[in-house]
Amino acid sequence: MKKEVFIGLTYGDPAGIGPEILLQTLKSWKFKLKPLIIGFKEILFYGNKKLKKEEFNIDTYSLLSNKRSIFLSDICRVPSKFSGLHSYLCLKDAINLAKDKKIKALVTGPVSKQYINEAGIGFIGQTEELARGCEI
Repeated sequence: MKKEVFIGLTYGDPAGIGPEILLQTLKSWKFKLKPLIIGFKEILFYGNKKLKKEEFNIDTYSLLSNKRSIFLSDICRVPSKFSGLHSYLCLKDAINLAKDKKIKALVTGPVSKQYINEAGIGFIGQTEELARGCEI
């Protein structure tokens, strides 16, 4: 049996355009790599009445549920330090998956540097965080 090869996908800030873009990408997925959403499946479908979870065969990965409980309405409606923190924690989980070789590639959704910094994290950008996290 052939081993599945995963590509990690983050949706970025859950209050931004990223979840919608990611859903549209997944809807027409034709790649051999299996998508692994790093975050919560519920965020992808929050407020989206047209697309149903059952239509998608996607895997999700998140250590976030072990770190803190979140209310979707707190992070999905308006960008804030909470949505910024969530997007940052998803990025950190993605970096750990890459380091552990559980994903072969990573595509990141758009984040808000402003709101990540408002969460108390000294954040310059995703590229810099990836470089630091993967020791490049």
